Amino acid sequence: WQAEIHVAKQSLRWNPKLPVCRGWDFGLNGACLFAQLFPHMRLFVLREAVSEDIGFERFLDEVARLSNEWFPGAEFIEFIDPTGRYRQGANENTYVRMLTSKPLMAKRVVNGANDPASRVKGVTDFLKEHVKGLQCYQVDPSCETLIKGFNGGYFYPTDSKNRLKSDAEKNFYSHIHDANQYVCSK
Repeated sequence: WQAEIHVAKQSLRWNPKLPVCRGWDFGLNGACLFAQLFPHMRLFVLREAVSEDIGFERFLDEVARLSNEWFPGAEFIEFIDPTGRYRQGANENTYVRMLTSKPLMAKRVVNGANDPASRVKGVTDFLKEHVKGLQCYQVDPSCETLIKGFNGGYFYPTDSKNRLKSDAEKNFYSHIHDANQYVCSK
């Protein structure tokens, strides 16, 4: 990650002829990342929506509103944490069932990679590639949480012997990064 080359100098524009990918991390600190895959495997991260300590139903309402505002008439593809297909506690509902119901009415839901190493590799592959002198991974400057995460907020802690742990620190930045990884891994 190099902010000076991966963060776009100006706001990225979306293409209404291409589907918008929504990457999801579920829970009370839900996150939704909006991206498009352009020709030559160029991934543009266009927007982000992050929540803090609100129920997922309320977050869905906000994402539906923002989706209509930012990408009117778009076709969407959802990239999710595979555990979103399972029931949550005593609740009969699943996150996928909530995505495919009102207000979103999601039509296509794709499981992101479950293995953390595969997810990180998906992001790294986009970050290191370029085509015709252009970076294959670009982030809109409005995606402040994702950018701050890349700039150090998203990290792997060390253990008592100063070795990196295998799982990233769960914090405010990890949720949007998980959403990003679900998109990049597929």
